[in-house]
Amino acid sequence: MVQRVPDEYFRARAAESDDVGPQQPPRWMPQSSAVRSVAPGRVREGVAWRPLVVTLVLAVAISFVLGRAFLFPPIPRVQPPQPTTAPSATVTPTALPRSTPEQAASVVRVVTATGACLEDTGEPVVSALVDGDASTIWRCPGDGAGEAIDFGFGRKVQLIGVRLVNGNTAWPDRYLAERQITRIRWTFPDGSFFEQGLAVNGRGPQEVRFPPVRTNGARLEVVSATPPGEEGERVDAVSISLLEFLGPS
Repeated sequence: MVQRVPDEYFRARAAESDDVGPQQPPRWMPQSSAVRSVAPGRVREGVAWRPLVVTLVLAVAISFVLGRAFLFPPIPRVQPPQPTTAPSATVTPTALPRSTPEQAASVVRVVTATGACLEDTGEPVVSALVDGDASTIWRCPGDGAGEAIDFGFGRKVQLIGVRLVNGNTAWPDRYLAERQITRIRWTFPDGSFFEQGLAVNGRGPQEVRFPPVRTNGARLEVVSATPPGEEGERVDAVSISLLEFLGPS
């Protein structure tokens, strides 16, 4: 026996149409588009400007560094020379000789004394100079410059000094009135000489010492004198009241 399917199974439903097939499920769509929108100001003619600027800055910096390293190497700084301290010279003080008592002296005898005043008065005054008596004087008129006397000892003697009294002490009223010698020169036969300065207004003996000289004679010459203490021709003169040569005792 043949069974048939009821016809109602093949009738069209009210919600269906002949030209519309059964509803298909919707296709899957991505949640967002794969294309990202870009703001118009960020793209200019198709090239991004920020990476380009960074690249240029790096290129300039690298060029500067390489140029300094190869084309313009750093100039080494020369240190100024340090001053060297020279060794200081050590000065060794020279030992000074110890002071010793003044050598004792004795009077050397004069054998001859010659010499006239430039204005010769005819008076034998030279012998009075070496007689050892301060009350007798050698005296010449004028300022005394150039007056000279030669002394002889009769043999070789050793001299270490001279002693004299300057001025006219034989006539007490004439000492301050007349001239007084301020400098004399002593000359010896070998050509050596020295000058002796004399104090004025001192009636006592004046003594000068010098290195030992061995000689048989000496010459005295007046170099300068003071002006007279008073006016008048009678006080215009130079005088020595006493003269002694000294030798070692």
